[in-house]
Parts: sequence; C-alpha cells; structure tokens
Amino acid sequence: MLGLAATTSPCQVTTNGSAIAFVSRDATNRRQTLIQTFAFIVGKTLIYTLGGGTAIYLGLQLTTVNGNASIIIFVRKIIGPVMILAGLYFLGFSRFHLSFGTSFSEWLKSEIPKESPIGSFGFGVAFAFCPTLVWLFFGLLVPLGINTTGRILLPVIFSIGTAIPLLIFVLILVDCSDIIKQNH
Repeated sequence: MLGLAATTSPCQVTTNGSAIAFVSRDATNRRQTLIQTFAFIVGKTLIYTLGGGTAIYLGLQLTTVNGNASIIIFVRKIIGPVMILAGLYFLGFSRFHLSFGTSFSEWLKSEIPKESPIGSFGFGVAFAFCPTLVWLFFGLLVPLGINTTGRILLPVIFSIGTAIPLLIFVLILVDCSDIIKQNH
C-alpha cells in the first residue's frame, strides 16, 4: 500500500506520465508496448530491491552487533559538514561544474535501438527515486523491513506498488490499440 500511496507524489505522477509516453511510443504494437513496460518495471524494481536490500542488511547489522554506537556517531559527524557543503552549493556560494555522464548519455542514444527494451529498463533505473520517495522508502519502509520478517520482499512490493498506475494506463492503452490503428 505504501508504494501505491507514493504514486500520488508530484514526482511520481510526472515520472509515471513520462514512462507511459516512453513505453507506448508505438502504441499500435501491443507486444512491444508490454515488453517496454515490463522492462521499465524490472529496472525500477531492481533499484528498489538493491537499495532497500542493502539498507535493510546494513540496518540489521547495526542492530545486531554490539558496540556500533561509534559508527553511528561517526556517520552523524560526517553528515553535518556534507549538508553544509551541499547547502552552500545550492545557495550559489560554490561553483562546482560537474558534467559527468554527458558523453556516456550521447553514446547510449546512438547505440541503443529505439525498439530495444534496454532503454525502458534504463528509464526505470534512472527515475526510480525522487525526493518524496526517498523519505517514504528509507524513512518508513526500510525501518519496517528491519523490524519485520518481510525484509527484502518489502522493497519489491513497494516498487510494484509504484508501478500500478503505469500498468493500468498501459493496459487500457493496449486494449485500445485497435482504435488507435484505425484513427492513426
């Protein structure tokens, strides 16, 4: 339910809207649209599973090993200066010009065919998280995963929950593909 509730956040509404447009580029081809949708959901689920699984594992390790208070204190001491530097950057006091990934992005555009589900998979990987979901996922779901027996299943279920609106709209679109073919 938390994943489904997360779909109402503004960033997820726009991400799912963009995903619908991306996976249904050729809405008249039912099979291709469903493959693209599946690839997007697999990419998104992979990121949530890896991120959540890692966070839950680390959380379990911190709660089961005695004497880890020093690790928590160290992390808290590091987070403060990192947040100050990030704040100064966002206020414009620091001018870091980081442009990593531009040439890689251009290479991907030229190498991955439009019909390939790899693009949809990458879209799911790239846009899995947004600010609201980070809070919901790491602030609510991960602690729940640490304290329950569901553990790794919770991130998987969460990611599928965030994809439900996409699935509904794509299934409606695929069902109407005959009408689109007639009018196109």
